[in-house]
Amino acid sequence: MKKFFFVLIVSCFLVACDHESEEPEIQFVPEQTILMYFPWSQDSNDIYLHLLNNISAMQMAVENNRGLGQRKIMVFIAQSSTRAALLDFRYIADNKDQQDGRCVADTIKRYTHLSGKDFTTAAGMTSIFKDVMQASRGTKCYSLIIGCHGMGWLPAGTDIFPNPSTTWAKRELSANNAAAANNGKNIVLTRYFGHSLLKSYQTEVSELSAAVKNTFGKTKFIVFDDCYMSNIEVAYELKEVTENYIASPIEMMIAGLPYRTLGMDLINENYQNVCDKFHAYYSSDAYNQYGALAVTKTSEIDAMANIIKRINAKYPEGSMSAEELKAIQNYDLLDNPVFLDMSDYVMTLCKEKDVALYQEFVNQMDKMIPYKCHTTDFVVTTHQDDMGHPLYGKIKTYSGISISDPSMHPGIQEAKKLTGWWKATH
Repeated sequence: MKKFFFVLIVSCFLVACDHESEEPEIQFVPEQTILMYFPWSQDSNDIYLHLLNNISAMQMAVENNRGLGQRKIMVFIAQSSTRAALLDFRYIADNKDQQDGRCVADTIKRYTHLSGKDFTTAAGMTSIFKDVMQASRGTKCYSLIIGCHGMGWLPAGTDIFPNPSTTWAKRELSANNAAAANNGKNIVLTRYFGHSLLKSYQTEVSELSAAVKNTFGKTKFIVFDDCYMSNIEVAYELKEVTENYIASPIEMMIAGLPYRTLGMDLINENYQNVCDKFHAYYSSDAYNQYGALAVTKTSEIDAMANIIKRINAKYPEGSMSAEELKAIQNYDLLDNPVFLDMSDYVMTLCKEKDVALYQEFVNQMDKMIPYKCHTTDFVVTTHQDDMGHPLYGKIKTYSGISISDPSMHPGIQEAKKLTGWWKATH
């Protein structure tokens, strides 16, 4: 029952990404097709505009690279709850030596009369992914970049926050209040805008996994350019359909990944550069000084599950005191946190009690997450303090991935035991 949520976007016409073909396209079978998948989100046009900026930034990356070689980039972007478009990147060289050129995004298909099932079910996503396969002319492998809202593995409709802000007006107001109250801190906008009000537009990770398996098979990488998605429960669900899983354990700023600088590194699978450039961007951007990213190597997840199963057998639920649990690094700043740092949890559980077993865990964590980065601070806008201000926290321990095993939040106690991760480790 692994799940991720897509925030809902206000209807808006697609602009700036629809170009008519100006010359015949050279027919070739691409070595790899990367799909940027932006399903319907809602609460403000702002996130939609940022998704368009992500598309433009990736086009700039292609232009700086002077083309894509034997690869293809396609984009599925929802303009409203019923309308979407499928775009195909094409590099047009301005001279024979390919030194100058531009990347255009041709609209190759328009979707109308869509419903929640088209975005949230395996059948609906399979239909979209098959359109991508047909347009990519039998490419050898695929990768996915998913941009929208994310809430990890949580079941559709789950509300873990005590005072979520469900409208853009309230979110913007609280951000402005925070700016005034926090000694001139800049306004912080993230890709999370409060829980989605319509459960029918929230997508199960298991449904995504089934759709990928039905079409692309096993992808080279899956990126979630969303909040809270780097957690072991989601990674376990996706381990059979991707080689690498890239996400953030904290809230993702509304700007998302800086594709202009790291887009080609991502496509080339240079994950060290991806993390370095992500960190450089969010460390230097005065308005968005919060960010974390990690790359999970999915072939190492089963070995990690075996170690955690042995740890759980030796130190079952209830082995930690309330004080120990409260001290574990968490990424949601709740009184009963849901997303806790995996390494800090295991260190608290068994480091002093079983040094050898803990070291085995540390060694496997290094294999499972070979690349990661984070800023010193993180922000939580999903809930606020009593004055309506966003919350700020320090990252003291960071593994790159969260876990909900130790969470005592009453809203997830039954649900977490239904996840594949829990079943594999208990």
